[in-house]
Amino acid sequence: MKHNVFTYGSLMFDDIMQNLLGKPATKIPAVLQGWMRHALKDRTYPGAVPATDPNAKIDGILWLSLTDQDLAILDRFEGNEYDKLQVEVLSAAGQTYPALLYAWKDTSALLGEWDVAEFDRLHRQSFVEQHSGNGE
Repeated sequence: MKHNVFTYGSLMFDDIMQNLLGKPATKIPAVLQGWMRHALKDRTYPGAVPATDPNAKIDGILWLSLTDQDLAILDRFEGNEYDKLQVEVLSAAGQTYPALLYAWKDTSALLGEWDVAEFDRLHRQSFVEQHSGNGE
């Protein structure tokens, strides 16, 4: 079976996703409406939760046609801090896609908005090294 997965944090980056899956994957930019991406206490990666503002959205990456094996790797990587939910996302071209989303569970850990550029600048390289090729 093939799966689309919407990512909004560290897994938006090709090098991190490719190291994790052990292969390149097909992606497109996408938007998830009605959700917010938050920084998390004591973590460099974010969590997504439903927003109270109906105009809220998360700009992220939709990974297309991932295999069951790819999904099992992502499940292990995300662990039990997230719930895997079915959502719909909108591509930059305006097409709607069904997708899986790893939604953050512990709302007590939420901080302000997560900064993609800051993660890229300050944490991405060490994140790649920490998670290189182990699927964990």
